[in-house]
Amino acid sequence: MSAERVGIVGLGLLGRGIAACFLGHGFEVVAFARSRQRQAEARPHIERMIGELVDQAGFDTRLRTDWPSRYQPATDFAALRGCSLVVESVVEDLAAKREVYDSIEPQVSPEMVIASNSSALPISLLQQGRRHPERFLGMHWAEPAHATRFLELIAGEQTSEPALQTAAALARRLGKDPSLCRKEMPGFIVNRMGYALYREALHLLEAGVADAETIDRSMRNALGLWATLCGPFRWMDLTGGPELYAKAMAPVLPTLSKADQLPAQLRKLVDSGARGIANGRGFFNYTPQEAQEWEDLYRRHAWRVTRLQNEYFPMPNKQPPSTEREQKLESLGYPLNRQAPEGPLVDAVAIAGNLVYASGQVPFDGNKLLACGKVPSQIGVEEATRAAALCAANVLRAVRARLGSLERIQRVLRLTGYVNADPGFTDCHLVVNGASNLVREVFGEAGRHARTALGLAQLPLGASVGVEMIFQLKD
Repeated sequence: MSAERVGIVGLGLLGRGIAACFLGHGFEVVAFARSRQRQAEARPHIERMIGELVDQAGFDTRLRTDWPSRYQPATDFAALRGCSLVVESVVEDLAAKREVYDSIEPQVSPEMVIASNSSALPISLLQQGRRHPERFLGMHWAEPAHATRFLELIAGEQTSEPALQTAAALARRLGKDPSLCRKEMPGFIVNRMGYALYREALHLLEAGVADAETIDRSMRNALGLWATLCGPFRWMDLTGGPELYAKAMAPVLPTLSKADQLPAQLRKLVDSGARGIANGRGFFNYTPQEAQEWEDLYRRHAWRVTRLQNEYFPMPNKQPPSTEREQKLESLGYPLNRQAPEGPLVDAVAIAGNLVYASGQVPFDGNKLLACGKVPSQIGVEEATRAAALCAANVLRAVRARLGSLERIQRVLRLTGYVNADPGFTDCHLVVNGASNLVREVFGEAGRHARTALGLAQLPLGASVGVEMIFQLKD
């Protein structure tokens, strides 16, 4: 539903990422901020995030130029009329959020879902005094909001099941893997576990067990190894099981911090005005250049982690938006959903650094193998040329399935074509032209490539032709 309209109230760090996420998936966005200065500050950030969706996630390149036509800055709550959902992402303060709801509710229909991007406030508290409390829920995003799969949906005491399911369906349309929290608990799931971790890290720091750098490095080298792949319960199962962990945890649990007040070190930093990389002072000190380098590194890392998660745990029934290259491939008669079957022993696509190696494909049309036999005695050159184009299409389908989008390809580096040739046949290059021409049609100048055309005595399954390719990924 490309013209569906949503509202974002608050254009801070997360609000502008949420806006970019909706824009990237074809929604119209009404972006509310009281200050025109905040509106102006948000726009270049949103533009940069849209660029990341194209460069890192393979979204259609036309997104760079068409998103402003679907983006409506607003300083009046009346602009939210006609939205199917509003996400509130203002400061984590109960009074401030209630003031916003007081302004939203008169402007929107009773059925419209209102979601709070709260990181810890109880949703039931936010529902109190509302005209239609059943349509309020929590929608907890993580930074960078446009890149991660994370989204927590939290039901308050009065949240209706239809509102929760509407939000869950919308989350999946945005490429999220939503966690539904049906029972309220301060901090929900991720922040509650995170705060316990941060409290213990501060306890170790204040007790003199290790300095901040050492604690950070230890966690990076341990937790960083497995958290992308599995959560705590799977990790315990993989590394010894409940019995082992019960024995190991029993003597340690009584020694863990049980503090119910902010740790002294954290309070000291807060009182000194430390705001992390925002002003260069936190648990570490940062020059402006160092702060920017850490922020850039984190964003690159977030995209790599998301790609790994998409590889390990593909989203069910989730296809990325069709891009210009993919639309071109389909217009040439090669539907994206007719992938060739993958063999049991090898991967159709392998990635090393910024290179993509695509295994040889033969002329399968879905599960049906076409064009078997020798060229030209059993399969004519014209038919074999069409079969070579089909092989190239199968390569592109496999690459898209692995990468999520053909827009992630910077250029085609090499194409090798194999022809099941009769002895003395010297026109293998003409047959392989079918593959090369298709690649150029789909990629344009980025499809220029080095090429080899080889005649062989036999090909797998008796196929008349086969094609393999090497691609370069965008940075």
